Amino acid sequence: MPRQIWQIASALGLGASVLSLTSLILQGFALGVSAPIGAMIEFYEALLHTLLGWAEGPLEQVADSVERLVGVQLHPSPEWKHVFVLVWLYFSTDARSSFLQGRSVTGATTLVIGFVVSIAAVVVSGGGGSATLADVLWAIGAPLAGFVMHAAIESALTTIFYREPDRSIAGSLRYYFMTEILSALLAGAVALAIAIATLPALGASWAAIAALGSFVFSRGTFWLLRGAYLGFTDRAEDETSLRRFLRSGSGQFGLLLFSVLCGAVLFVALNAGIG
Repeated sequence: MPRQIWQIASALGLGASVLSLTSLILQGFALGVSAPIGAMIEFYEALLHTLLGWAEGPLEQVADSVERLVGVQLHPSPEWKHVFVLVWLYFSTDARSSFLQGRSVTGATTLVIGFVVSIAAVVVSGGGGSATLADVLWAIGAPLAGFVMHAAIESALTTIFYREPDRSIAGSLRYYFMTEILSALLAGAVALAIAIATLPALGASWAAIAALGSFVFSRGTFWLLRGAYLGFTDRAEDETSLRRFLRSGSGQFGLLLFSVLCGAVLFVALNAGIG
């Protein structure tokens, strides 16, 4: 029963994330929207407003409080609901993988950190308004640091509670640093570079969204490659590489993230064809 619940939740999250990413792509590139796709997105956004619209006031208050604390102009972008859906998908999918592997401690911790980082991403999704480049990068770097912090905490918890019997604590930490933490740091560096490159053309808000999107894309690529590596090096004698890949949490995570990307690209292509 729990597995079926996770499957239903994953399917709903996948559908919502595809529509959110489609909406962001169409708005970000100022593409015309065909009537059928427009009606679908309009219905979805109305549903999002019904489910999440109540949080707009509290989020503005959080942004104001953080702004007074750190001295950086912050505010949610008009597309904050889509940002929340996409960032939350990242963490909820990771948590699902942990729970299904029996790692309840890391799963629960991921949900808590994921909620905090999702709120942080929403609060800074306006990109720092008309602030300086340094302020904009600081604002974008805050949620990216949350992603990296999550990788570090998850690695530590996995080492403490779920370490393989033949691996020492030092060996486990070294392994996770070289895989989880280092890859998250590299993805964060790429995201900040994209923010700097796109800021003059896109403006603060869309540069922030592009940076967050590139981070999730980079991490999805990492998970796919890691799943493929496990498929070739860590499978049972009677198990194919594909079956091992699909069984791994890494492969499932990467596939879901890229399913969102492919689904959004398909919708954009259909929109262009219909238009």
